[in-house]
Amino acid sequence: MVYAYAKNFGVETEQDYPYEADFKTCRFNSSKSVMNDKGGVFLPSGDEERLKEVVAKFGPVAVLISADMSFAWYKGGVFYDD
Repeated sequence: MVYAYAKNFGVETEQDYPYEADFKTCRFNSSKSVMNDKGGVFLPSGDEERLKEVVAKFGPVAVLISADMSFAWYKGGVFYDD
């Protein structure tokens, strides 16, 4: 749902739209949008060279992770799912 919203409308900075742990009315201001989705590609897992090519050509990327419960308590560092 969040990805679809960002794709359709864009994203503001944390400074302009800080996180609040509460349900409130949306205050999104499209004139402050700093990102718009221009499409996507799937990259082979672990292919850092291809990732570098995509970043060089298109700029910053967003990453989606398909994870199971072994990832639920991840806090930082390199994650290994043994």
